[in-house]
Parts: sequence; C-alpha cells; structure tokens
Amino acid sequence: MAKKQNKQAEKQAFQIAKAPKRDLVQEIATALQAGYAYDLNALLLDPDPILQKLGYSFRIYDDVRADAKVSACIESRKAGCLAMQWDLFGTKENAAATETIKQALLDLDMPRLIGEVLDAFLWGFQPLEITWKYEGGLILPSTVVGKPPYWFKFDNANNLRFISKDNPNGLELPQYKFLLAQHHATYTNPYGEKVLSKCFWPVAFKKGGLRWWVTATEKYGTPAILGKLPRGTDPKEIAQFLDNLERLVQDAATVIPNDSAVEILDGNSGRGSSSTSPHKELIDHCNAEIALAIVGQTLSSEVGSTGSYAAAKTHNDVREEIVASDKRMIERVIQCLVEWTFNFNWQGQAPSFELFRESDVDKVLAERDKILYDSGLKFTKAYFMKAYGFSEDDIELDNGPAVSFAAPTKKLTSENYMPKEQSLHELAGDLIQPVINLIEQGQSLEEVRRSIMGLYRQIDTKKLEEALSLAFYMCNVGGSASASR
Repeated sequence: MAKKQNKQAEKQAFQIAKAPKRDLVQEIATALQAGYAYDLNALLLDPDPILQKLGYSFRIYDDVRADAKVSACIESRKAGCLAMQWDLFGTKENAAATETIKQALLDLDMPRLIGEVLDAFLWGFQPLEITWKYEGGLILPSTVVGKPPYWFKFDNANNLRFISKDNPNGLELPQYKFLLAQHHATYTNPYGEKVLSKCFWPVAFKKGGLRWWVTATEKYGTPAILGKLPRGTDPKEIAQFLDNLERLVQDAATVIPNDSAVEILDGNSGRGSSSTSPHKELIDHCNAEIALAIVGQTLSSEVGSTGSYAAAKTHNDVREEIVASDKRMIERVIQCLVEWTFNFNWQGQAPSFELFRESDVDKVLAERDKILYDSGLKFTKAYFMKAYGFSEDDIELDNGPAVSFAAPTKKLTSENYMPKEQSLHELAGDLIQPVINLIEQGQSLEEVRRSIMGLYRQIDTKKLEEALSLAFYMCNVGGSASASR
C-alpha cells in the first residue's frame, strides 16, 4: 500500500515538473475570459440589480438614504463601532514608531475617518484618498478623506480606477494613494454588496403607501355633513340648502329651515374606518424590512405590543455580530494605513490597530482568577495575553509569592494534625452531656421534647465541625497518597 502511494506521488511530481511554467504562474479563469459585462472602456459594470435592470444611476441611493427610517438605522449601526475605543499595540522595539503613528492618527480626526470607512456597507465599497506630508524627517498621513464611490469603477483586473471628465477610460491610481473599504466583495463583484440596494423597494413602496394614506386621510379624515330635507322640496331650496352646508364646513355656522336636519358623520365610521389600516400595515412592514436589511433585526427599532427577553437577546446578538463584522473591516483598512506609514519610515514589524470596548474584560473570568490567585496559584504572561488580550509589553508579573504564609513549625503529618479519637469523643461528649442531663431531669416526654428544641439553639458545634472537617481532609490526603504509591 505504501509503495503504491509513493508511486502515485512520484507520478504527480513528474507531471508538475513537465507542466509549462506559464500555466502555473498565470491566471487562467478571469472575468474577462468568462465574458462578464464590461462597458466600452473595458471597465467592469456594477452588477447591482437596481442599477442594471432599472437603469438608475448610482445617485438614486442618495434618495434612499434620505428616508427617515433608513437614516435612523444607519446611525444605529454606525454607533456600534463609533462608541468603541481604539489603540495601537506594538513591541518594545517599535515603541517610538508606535507612538508617532498614533499621534498621526489622532490628528486625522478618527471618528470621522471611522464613519467614512463604515460608509462601505451603504455603497458596497468606499475609496479613501490619502494626502501625505513630510514632517520631521518622516512621511506621515496629512489627510484621509472618503470620496464618492460613483466617481470610481473597477477594471478587468479588479483594480480601482478614477473616472474623470478628461479620462473616461479610468485613471490608474498610484500606489499608496488610496485606501479601499469593501463590504462583502467577491472576485466577480468587487463593487461589494450595497445595503441601500436592499432598501430600495421597501422605501419605494413605503412612499407610495404614504401618498395614498394621505389621500385617504384627506378624503375620509374630514367629517362629512349630511343634510336632510322633506320629500318634494323645491330644487332651488335644495341648492340653497347645499350652499348653507358648504358654508358650515368652512365657517362652522349656518342657518337652515325649521323642518330640516343636519348630521355630522365621523370620518372613522362607515366606509372610512377600514381605508387607513392597510396603508399603515404596509408602511410598518416596509420599515421592518429596512431595519432587517441594515441592522439585521427589528426589535430594537420596532417596539411591538408584545415581546420577550429571549427574543430581545437573540436580536441583540445578531446586531452584535454585524457590528463585529464592521469592526473587522475598519481594522483591516486602518491597519493598511498604519503599515504603509511604518514601512515608509522604519523597518521591522508594524504595530497593530485594534478597536475595543472598555467593558470587554470578562468580569466573571477576572473574579475567578482573583480567587485562584489569592489561593496561591500563579499565572504566566502567556495566559494573560490569551485570556485578556494584553500585549507582552503591557504585563509585568510579580515573581514574589501570591500569598504569604508563616513558616510551619512542624511537619504536616496525620500524627500531629489528625484529631485524636479521644479528643473527638470529648468534643462529642460536651455536646451530648447537656441532652442527657435534660432527659434525666425531665418530668414527661412532652417536656423533654420542648426543652431539647430550645437546647439545640444554644449548643455551639463549631469546634466539632472543624475537627471533623480536618479529619475528613486528612483521610482524603492519606488515601490519595496511598493510591499513588
């Protein structure tokens, strides 16, 4: 069996060696060869269904973003990352470089930069242009500004190009000039997934439903005036009566004959009562779809008449997973900026950029570790780095003993620490003797029973309990030692 496997491995190695090197180092399956859609300038078309099938431009999503529900959900999702703290973590060797780059990032207005990176989940991708400066002998970022995504396209090699009025074929971008944040981008779709695209139809139907709802409210919301005249009334009198009713609607006052009657019909009764409900249900459904597309759940934005803790926790967990995904995207983009800055000026390993919450420390884990430490257990640096996410430079362990104990005066043995059988009998006797005396002095069984209940509350069993606990412990230690031998 082994010989057969060796022969197969040798055969595969021989075939690889015979294969042309060009076939191994070149890419064969490309979007261009597969016949994907390109424009006349050989630039990849955005496969977004709203833009392609309906023929809209990229700017249509500005109208979608203007919706109140969409805007509120965007702010809620962005707040998950904007509320986090950030820092750079380096080593002792690059401590000075870490501090310099950190100060450069502080000068960039990090909340604004993080917010612009997060725009990638709205448009699918977000280019950010870097302007560098030469300061103090170092090349540092001066500004990092997000640019409108509809200014850019991707070529057949998925490289970002700037579409200018002078260069409709797309300007090839210089290296180290643009950062690129992408939301769920793939090889066939470097434009990424647009959350605003998923909100297009809910917003469109919501606007239509709201327009018809306003019409229905105007039609059925105003109370109708019903006038009653006797049968056979002259047409001129009917026309005059109608004019009086119209003035009643405007002026809230009119004059009618004594034998006529006027009734005011409430807009919520009759035919108007059922005309508003479908419109409200449609708008509520569209709002729920918008919240689901942006924040992944509806409970935090749509408060219903009923709910449960389990459902709320599940919805919050889904939102936290989305926030964690956005966090990784931000860290990936800004880490690229950090590495470029470091490589321009220093050698070695660049510091790492991290977002975190100040409450990320596991309180339960920390309390458990404190109890173990107080009991004499020592932890290593590797444990703190793994359990709490510290860097090696953040930790300085005390090599001294965790807990100070007095030096033992004698060796721990069963002879000097195990309670003697005689002492246990004496302790037990001290507890039992009052009961015996009570029984001997009792006049009746009922009197003894009542007296014993009161006596038990006065008996101090602490010494006997300590002696028995120590005896059980020494028995366990002795049994373990015997078993190990």
